[in-house]
Amino acid sequence: MSTERRLGVLGGTFDPIHYGHLRAGEAAEQMLRLDEIRVIPAHDPPHRPVDPKASTFHRFAMAALAIDGHDTWRLSDAELTRTGPSYTAHTLRALHANGFDDLVIAHMPVLRYPGPDGRRPIDLAAEANMSKQAMNYLLGQLEDRGYLVRRPDPDDPRSKRVYLTERGDATGKAMRDAVREVEGEWAAALGAEDLERLREMLTRLTALVRARPGSASPEDGANAS
Repeated sequence: MSTERRLGVLGGTFDPIHYGHLRAGEAAEQMLRLDEIRVIPAHDPPHRPVDPKASTFHRFAMAALAIDGHDTWRLSDAELTRTGPSYTAHTLRALHANGFDDLVIAHMPVLRYPGPDGRRPIDLAAEANMSKQAMNYLLGQLEDRGYLVRRPDPDDPRSKRVYLTERGDATGKAMRDAVREVEGEWAAALGAEDLERLREMLTRLTALVRARPGSASPEDGANAS
């Protein structure tokens, strides 16, 4: 009896992913009798004259929501992690090197400083500038993989709060070590004073972007706690 598996790859910018993508994958799955379809969002598609409107994280999250219910479909971040030097890519590599190899780039907004411990999903969604259902999807993945648990909110029975497990707490040290390593490299290249000025400017820029009118709100999504 043959143990060969038939794998299909569905790649694209997915900005956003839509029914055309899904129908093409479903048709290929049926006609070619595929055992699995690997969905791979592109990081920097060379055929497009302009960059994608949505961030890599949001395109990954939209794809995750779109293929939910397709039992033989798997989402891959293989292209998204092929980037130049950055805090996110460096941190993800460090997490994988420390044994947290089931984490993908989409999980970083959940686990990044200050972390989700003791917080509500709706607040995490607002901070990540994404819908509540997308945040809850990611929280569900991390809960299934042993990084956190969701428990009823003692202050609001309609909601829940997120608590890190021992495994989830251990990711914090690996991420802090990775950030310190990158900052050490930048300090050597720029000097400590310039690095501090850069940090201050990036902090101010982040605050301005989050306060910008028209920024996505978690309330735009369907109710989920």
